[in-house]
Amino acid sequence: MDTNNYSDRMNKVFALVENNLSGKLTLDLMAKEAHFSKYHFSRIFSAMVGMTPIAYLTKARLEKSLSYLSDANRTILEISHLCGFESASNFNFAFKKQFNKTPSEYRQTLNKDSNISLSFSNKQEEEPSPSRYNGNVHNNFLRRIWQMNVSIKELPEYEIAFVRHIGSYLDTYKAWNKLGSGQTSISCIRQINISLEFL
Repeated sequence: MDTNNYSDRMNKVFALVENNLSGKLTLDLMAKEAHFSKYHFSRIFSAMVGMTPIAYLTKARLEKSLSYLSDANRTILEISHLCGFESASNFNFAFKKQFNKTPSEYRQTLNKDSNISLSFSNKQEEEPSPSRYNGNVHNNFLRRIWQMNVSIKELPEYEIAFVRHIGSYLDTYKAWNKLGSGQTSISCIRQINISLEFL
């Protein structure tokens, strides 16, 4: 799959997030917009953007809330709903985690100094800015994905041994160990569909 296709898919997700900051957005909806399974989408998004899709969504909502907080006529509860948070307590918790201040404290600071910036964020070193994907970035994981030649073939009937693995790809060695120890199922099938489900 070429880089432009991945980039186009991610741009659709960015647009979905920007246009629905006050609505209910889930990982499933974002993955559907990108036409990926949610597990594959999470891995690709994290590799491209540098944070998980939900972290990106939360950060976008919090940044939107900063403009609302400058309007003294809006309550914290109203702002939390306008920015897609289910409750004011969820909004307060996420805001304090990101900016090391509650929304009310931030609003008080605005009254004292109107030149407040996002430098309050205590996460800047941990999370890179959610810049859109730059296709020129060297990323071995993505390069391997783009170079994959995936094909679907109908095979003649074979007897195969298999072990099903559901979970992290880091634990696939357990499935290989079972396969090597003879703890396998034998099956006769016409078509082979191989899938690993990563959580």
